[in-house]
Amino acid sequence: MRVSSGTIFDQNVAALTQQQTRLLQTQQQVSSGRRILTAADDPVAAARALSISQSDAMNTQYAANRTAARHTLSLAESTLQSVTSLLQDVKTAAVGAANGSLNNSDRQTIATDLSGRLQELIGLANSTDGAGNYLFSGFQSATQPFVNAAGVMTYNGDDGQRLMQVAASRQMASSDSGADIFMRVKNGNGTFSTQAVASNTGSGVISAGFQTGAVTGHSYTVAFGAINTQAPTGTRTVASGAISGSDVTVAGTTASTATFTVDGITLFSNTVAAGATGTLITGANLDAAWPAFAAANPGYTLAGTFAAGTAQITKANGTALVLAENQTAGTGATLSAFAAAGAGFIGTTVAGTGMGGTISTPATVTNAAVATGHDYSITFGSGGTTYSVQDLTTNKPVPGMSSVAYTSGAAIAFDGISVAVSGTPVQGDVFNVAAPTYSVTDNTTGATVAAAQKYVSGQAISFGGMQFDISGIPLPNDRFTVQPSGNVSIFQTISDLISALNTPVGVGNPTQAAALNTSLQTAMNLLDRGLNNVLSVRSSLGLRLSEVDALQVTGEDLSLQYKQNLSQLQDVDYNKALSDLTQQQIGLQAAQKSFVNVSGLSLFNYL
Repeated sequence: MRVSSGTIFDQNVAALTQQQTRLLQTQQQVSSGRRILTAADDPVAAARALSISQSDAMNTQYAANRTAARHTLSLAESTLQSVTSLLQDVKTAAVGAANGSLNNSDRQTIATDLSGRLQELIGLANSTDGAGNYLFSGFQSATQPFVNAAGVMTYNGDDGQRLMQVAASRQMASSDSGADIFMRVKNGNGTFSTQAVASNTGSGVISAGFQTGAVTGHSYTVAFGAINTQAPTGTRTVASGAISGSDVTVAGTTASTATFTVDGITLFSNTVAAGATGTLITGANLDAAWPAFAAANPGYTLAGTFAAGTAQITKANGTALVLAENQTAGTGATLSAFAAAGAGFIGTTVAGTGMGGTISTPATVTNAAVATGHDYSITFGSGGTTYSVQDLTTNKPVPGMSSVAYTSGAAIAFDGISVAVSGTPVQGDVFNVAAPTYSVTDNTTGATVAAAQKYVSGQAISFGGMQFDISGIPLPNDRFTVQPSGNVSIFQTISDLISALNTPVGVGNPTQAAALNTSLQTAMNLLDRGLNNVLSVRSSLGLRLSEVDALQVTGEDLSLQYKQNLSQLQDVDYNKALSDLTQQQIGLQAAQKSFVNVSGLSLFNYL
């Protein structure tokens, strides 16, 4: 086969062009630092590099999101740290306000300071981030969350949490609902709430209590009954007349009138005309007069008949008034009262003048309040002029309360109890003072949970999976409510505390003092729960910040790994590239020289 000079020339030129192309490609790799200049250089590596580049770009965006989330979370945590300090200061002020040495002016000064702290709290709750978005308004980042409308704080945000994609498989809340932080503070102990009724007149204070088992979720009322005191029962011998009258046989020149009364109410009246002889009061006419008296006075009942010799009038309160007829020659019927069967007559029978003895209603006990849970008796001796007090629970005399001089209506004070006996007791009269009782009613079902329970100050009261205590001295008709815990805002708690501190407390007024103590106790409990609420959110913020930091470290490591992989796929190996470049340059130069020499050959040179 003949090979022409043109063919040799074309082949050499093509070879030189290929070598020059490879040399130029190597020079571009060295100058750009990239091994893959086009996808054709390494299709598989180019595809992998594209995928890794996209992943690296997404990781870079996640890093930007994490930076923004960290900024917002840090602002929220810093704000809630200020809220924590503020609530601690408010609680300290509330504790100080409970000091018994403070007067109304001192408490009002504390209230003024708390008014400023309340405004500061509102400002913190309405904090914004660097972009002007409210931190605690949920999804409504452009809406001011808390607005004071006519003294009532309202929340205008929502319950949403703005989420940010901080990693390929992790969305993180960058905000919190202000309602959860500031408005939804459970009152009481978080399960149920105890409270004294505003109309209470005693000094009873109820504790917050705690849960002991499954609760029903019902509402209950603890109601205190009437003071449990008891006057002597049966017939009593006293000096002033509840039953009075006379039995007089007259014969004279003037008319004579006799009236028989019961508790000042006329039972019978009779008149003997001047110059006549007759008996003014007899058992028979007393019996005849009784039906009309009983019809007009339903509080009295009669057992027996006066005419038959004995009769007993009983009052509605259980007091028995016993009468007896004593037939004495020449005097007619003489009505006498006596303490008990066989005890003898009260008064004497005087011919011509009749009965001189009288009997009164029993003395009464008033204004009693018992906080010890013990029962007591007050026994009169020495003709009813002295009394002694016995603790019936311990069966021991009360120290310092033996043979005390009696004054009608004067206070008798012992063991935290204050009673007053009025009237004219006689020797042997006994007045009982028992511990007050309370009843518990389920307001939801109307059922009575407990009835007539003896009250002891500070003793546990348990029912329905709940336990609490009442201390102090509740008075009759005082009531305390127990109901499921509800939501109270921190703003309302501080506002109520300010109102309580601005309310004057009268000197020596136990009811107002108890109301103040109850308000302070309620405020401190709610402040504790509100503080726990804020601390719980701060804890959540701290966990999220910690997670952001961990994700940031992971993201940086992942970014480094992506870049390493891209470098392995795309970056040139300078040692190899420079070696190839040198080799290609030498090869190209040799080929060029060879081509020059070969192209200059001719047979004419040898002819």
